[in-house]
Amino acid sequence: MSSALGQSTVFNTELLRKNHFCMGKRRSKRYVCSSEVDEPNIINNVVELIIEAIRRIWHWRVWDLWWVEEWMDKLLIIYNNVEVWLRGKYGEEVINNILRLVDEFISYNERLWKYWHDVSNEVKRLIEDLVSGRAEVIIRGNDISGISVHGKYITLSVDKASNDSIMVQLKLKGFESVIIEVLDVFMKTMSREEYAKFVNGVLRALRGGFDETDGFNERGKATMGTT
Repeated sequence: MSSALGQSTVFNTELLRKNHFCMGKRRSKRYVCSSEVDEPNIINNVVELIIEAIRRIWHWRVWDLWWVEEWMDKLLIIYNNVEVWLRGKYGEEVINNILRLVDEFISYNERLWKYWHDVSNEVKRLIEDLVSGRAEVIIRGNDISGISVHGKYITLSVDKASNDSIMVQLKLKGFESVIIEVLDVFMKTMSREEYAKFVNGVLRALRGGFDETDGFNERGKATMGTT
């Protein structure tokens, strides 16, 4: 592999095995190393999780800003077209409140863009450390249910479910997730049937797009993940 951030699917497993492996102990809100692990079978299983995580991060090139900018563009299009879509169907109060919601999403994405612009290089360094055998890999659970690799602002978390599916998450430090509330005005200005259609057709679609960017909220922290 010529570069740590290359797209090769061939890994130097000997280098991956040189990472520092330890069993994790829960301390406050994070896992820390408690005892070193040198059992080959355990390390081999952990290396498989590391390889899967790196492949996904490479595939999405999450260190780039494209995924934030792409959804910001979509939100601006939504904002510009809201009145066209909804004019004649709903009153001014509903339209203005939808615009306010979109404004909140746009504002949050702008903050996320600035944050990611400053810290995304840490994702590159994390990968480079892993493939070069320089990272500290914390193993969670005696059955290797997951691993964590901590950076200053980014924590890579890989979890294996009972059905062998794998969840790869990047947890962002110093950037809080947000909860954007939908005002009661929507229910007050529509019939129950209209409100159900509105939630399914407009609000959930908007929230779904937002999730593409933010991922989800975990203990108040913004988190991105793939399964």
